[in-house]
Amino acid sequence: MRNRLGIGLIALVLLLAMSVLAQNNTGIISGRIMDQTGALVPNAQITVTQTETGVDSISQSNSEGLYRVPGLRDGPYKVTVTAAGFKKTVREGFDLQIGQILDVEIKLEVGNVTESVTVTNSIPLLDTQTSSTGQVMEGSYFYELPNYQHWEKGVLYYTPQVGSTNAPWPGSLGNWNINGANSYQTATYEDGMLSTSMDGGTTINSVSVADEEVKVLTSAMPAEYGHATAGALIVVKKGGTNEFHGEGGELFKNNPLVHRRFFQLQTNPQQNISDLFQMPDFVVSGPVIIPKIYNGRNKTFFEIGGSYHVDSSSNAAAIRPPPPQCWPATSVRSPTRSTIRPRPAGVSPAATYRARPSRGISFPRAGSARCGMPSRPTIHSWRPRRAPAALPIPDPAETSWPPEREITLI
Repeated sequence: MRNRLGIGLIALVLLLAMSVLAQNNTGIISGRIMDQTGALVPNAQITVTQTETGVDSISQSNSEGLYRVPGLRDGPYKVTVTAAGFKKTVREGFDLQIGQILDVEIKLEVGNVTESVTVTNSIPLLDTQTSSTGQVMEGSYFYELPNYQHWEKGVLYYTPQVGSTNAPWPGSLGNWNINGANSYQTATYEDGMLSTSMDGGTTINSVSVADEEVKVLTSAMPAEYGHATAGALIVVKKGGTNEFHGEGGELFKNNPLVHRRFFQLQTNPQQNISDLFQMPDFVVSGPVIIPKIYNGRNKTFFEIGGSYHVDSSSNAAAIRPPPPQCWPATSVRSPTRSTIRPRPAGVSPAATYRARPSRGISFPRAGSARCGMPSRPTIHSWRPRRAPAALPIPDPAETSWPPEREITLI
């Protein structure tokens, strides 16, 4: 029994620590190794290190001084170069993003290999290796945005060249379009795996608090995105580092936080509708450490996350405007006639009659054969009030009025 428990624990650790390496969610660091005169340096030893995890990737420059290190997770990196007759050079302070091909050129100084030169980048490096366009959003920044729901498709709200029809929902690709194309021409990827059925909307919604980066490609799609012709949404999870991290939160909405809609005659509680929305989530990550047995720093990492979605808003009844027979019709009247007439030319607006609220008129009660709708809050009728005596009021008998017409307020 104890052996089975141990085997199960090891299998769980390996499963949690497993990383999926695919072309579309990993990046590449490449470049040239030169001396101070610009001459290429062949056979230089190159070590690319992810500084958060301490994981090294080893390479070597070819006869033309070129090197290329593929299959790298996004995050901060440094490149260390050593070559005979040159000082050891370290270039650091730059980040690799999802699917990026980063050009990092390094110039070596003549000297002893035991000496070291460190170069820290002060500006972002320019991606000159691809013609694809789009944007990358940090997962922590996306999680803090005031979106209604924490689904990754919500990043499309903030992406140029992305349009929508009706009311797009961030949990689906339906009603979204990139450059005017259909939604089924857009693909989504989770850690390198295709996560959409390509039918125009069905996708996998994962735990967004665990996102490291979310990238949207909007044009010049690379060859590795063969499932999509319009665009792609690429999500990469955090995956764990040498430090333990945890984060969580909750989106919440209930009836007191929901206002009555414009044409809704009753609030949701009056209609026996419970408008409840909850979306708690959490993520915990770090190195795999089994005391006195295994230390996974710089080698093995884990990430565990969860999300729970409760939404009863779909139970709300359809809201329709009142029928015409239920609209209140109240005429604004002049002092001597049952109709109001347009103001003559040249007469100040203040010289005309003004209206003020009077007694109320209500909708028919619930169950009325004429409306069949619940009662509505009181709507005021209007009656005129004379302007101040200091202002002249034209005599209707001496004024040429346009033809009378009745104006009805609805």
